[in-house]
Amino acid sequence: MLSGLNNMNVIQVCPRFFPYNGGIETHVREISQRLIRSGFNVRIYTTDPSRKLPKRQIVDGLEISRFDSYTPRHIYFLAPRLYSALGKTTDADIIHAHGYPNFPALAAAVTKDKNGKPLVFTSHYGGYDIRTLGTSIWQQFAKRCYDFSIGQYICSKADAIVAVGRLEGKLLKQKFGLDERRINYIPNGLDAKRFEDSARNRARADRSVKSILYVGRLEKYKGVHYLIKSFARIKASMPNSQLLIVGSGLYKEKLIYLASSLGVQDSVKFLGGISQEYLTQLYFSSDVFVTLSQYESQSISLMEAMASGIPVIATRVRGIRDLIQHDMTGLLLNYPPEENALAEYIMYLLNNPHFSAKIGLGGRNMIFHEFSWDRTVRDLIKLYDLFS
Repeated sequence: MLSGLNNMNVIQVCPRFFPYNGGIETHVREISQRLIRSGFNVRIYTTDPSRKLPKRQIVDGLEISRFDSYTPRHIYFLAPRLYSALGKTTDADIIHAHGYPNFPALAAAVTKDKNGKPLVFTSHYGGYDIRTLGTSIWQQFAKRCYDFSIGQYICSKADAIVAVGRLEGKLLKQKFGLDERRINYIPNGLDAKRFEDSARNRARADRSVKSILYVGRLEKYKGVHYLIKSFARIKASMPNSQLLIVGSGLYKEKLIYLASSLGVQDSVKFLGGISQEYLTQLYFSSDVFVTLSQYESQSISLMEAMASGIPVIATRVRGIRDLIQHDMTGLLLNYPPEENALAEYIMYLLNNPHFSAKIGLGGRNMIFHEFSWDRTVRDLIKLYDLFS
């Protein structure tokens, strides 16, 4: 058990929580479960864009409070009742908000003076680009206004800021003029036990079909459309290949249409949200993992893929560059990736098992050496201790 401060009350504020899936959802779940085992009392304040989930629920010892939210373009998560709940909070010792850009973090900042509670803010900020929100003059203006009003305000109200990546910390410092002493580098972790037997499991996997794997939200900025276009080229040369896409999101129907228009719909499998056990099996049995995001804070799915020993290909963007050393722990491409180059990278890994094994082992060793959720929570407890 991690050492902690018994009976300390912490409210984790996040845009969404399970059963929704994503990097922030996984981060909050993993740290919260370990904080509970360390003697903390943890509550989750989150929003429910569907407005169909239980308003109050206890799952694995976590007390979850959900507030209806409005989600224009499926971002921001406006939840007026969350403001009220945080403002009335009297029994919390720390409020820990997650996610940029979103209004739950703003709610935590706005209500800080009212409830008088220390505020910790983990930005999960990968340097999101305007192209994520749109490219019109109005959308560009809205992003700049958000950055230098709401984003700046949240950071100014936080007693401590957590960056999950070193490049993320540098970006926050530069963008908002923050004193680097206020920024704490506490990376995402990994449940290493899931991957301890990866060599044995991968050796037993069926290799008659070459599997390319993507795991993540299906949003345009994730770059899955580039992967599908490249896969159409790969399929022509390697008929025994398939593309497995795990995740859901607004962009799914367009991706399905794209696969159909390219004639590869039978070999592109959209698996949706799946269990952790099944996902682990896919990491073990797939041949290449690809993520082509336009920005990341620190990709948990990429870390999991590397821990499984599968060779990875990713874009050379903030958050990912923290994890991958080109030709050593993975392969990197510039964003946006050139489709021919991406196809060549993938086919090279599929056709060169010795090089693939070397890259996979390099990534696996780096992840196991550097990252664990227990370490993440130990560092977080030290930060919380400053406000006790």
